[in-house]
Amino acid sequence: MRHAAIYCAEKTREALDNGHKFDVVLCTDMLNLAEYCGLVPVAVRKLPQVIYFHENQFSYPSQNPQERDFHFSFTNLISTIAADEAWFNSQFNLDSMSSELTARTKTFPDFVPKQAINSMASKMIVAEPGIQLADHDIPNEKDVTSSIDRPIRIVWAARWEHDKNPADLLFALRLLKKANIPFQISVIGQRYTRCPKEFDIIESEFSDEIWRWGYQPSREAYWETLRESDVFLSTATHEFFGLSALEAMSVGCFPLLPNRLAYPEVISKLGADADQHLYNRVDEDLVSRVKALDARTIKPSCQSIIDATRNRFGWPTRAKEMDQGLCRVESREG
Repeated sequence: MRHAAIYCAEKTREALDNGHKFDVVLCTDMLNLAEYCGLVPVAVRKLPQVIYFHENQFSYPSQNPQERDFHFSFTNLISTIAADEAWFNSQFNLDSMSSELTARTKTFPDFVPKQAINSMASKMIVAEPGIQLADHDIPNEKDVTSSIDRPIRIVWAARWEHDKNPADLLFALRLLKKANIPFQISVIGQRYTRCPKEFDIIESEFSDEIWRWGYQPSREAYWETLRESDVFLSTATHEFFGLSALEAMSVGCFPLLPNRLAYPEVISKLGADADQHLYNRVDEDLVSRVKALDARTIKPSCQSIIDATRNRFGWPTRAKEMDQGLCRVESREG
């Protein structure tokens, strides 16, 4: 985030030198848009500008809050002020940034940019991203075996970091085992240098239940893991949208999601039953939900979720609507 403006401005100049022309600037929240505009030629600077927030630094969780670098929050702030429109991947993301910004301005010693901040509200809108769609209609061996009486297969797919809450995952698996509920678990996602200890504990303690483990070697292997699973479980304490959850739902996984963050919003937009798919905490209630599921009937029962996910959040739909949004901004600025 500190040097992205320099790099992107250089790439923009190279593109212009090679004869490329542009109609609009679309960047993510990782770029300081105001700095970028100060580094590019005037022709680019005058283009309509849209910034896309897949997360925001005002409410992004920190493992060590006392070490939080507020510089990144202000990058988001000044970029929003500079943009013609600010798109957010969820209402939760938009609202969390707005509320945290309001709280943060109370700590300003003086010269609070009230007018600039107030002007942001009219340009902040929700524009959900799309999800890649797997061709789930082609049967494979794993789909055939789903008709056989077997343990429920649970998949947990996320970055292996503290904000995805592996402690609750470990607790949930222990509860399932204590209740003598047969299950298999796939814990997949990217592992980083500093990895929460819970993952090593899970790998050791549930070695007999592990179906797939770790970062999948290909996109195909990732889709295969989702397709052969019955339940998608999230324990996240940070989620501004939930791409992996929606990808899992698009191939028939039954979602069990915490009743917080962007999840209630997503479930509502799919027309799914919140009482069925959202849990308030990892406890016996969550265990009973898993116990009530039958691996042989989950995917047929999830057909409405599959259709709603693919129809609303598939890129064929979302790309068209986002293109229309860019055209709207361009025509208004023109």
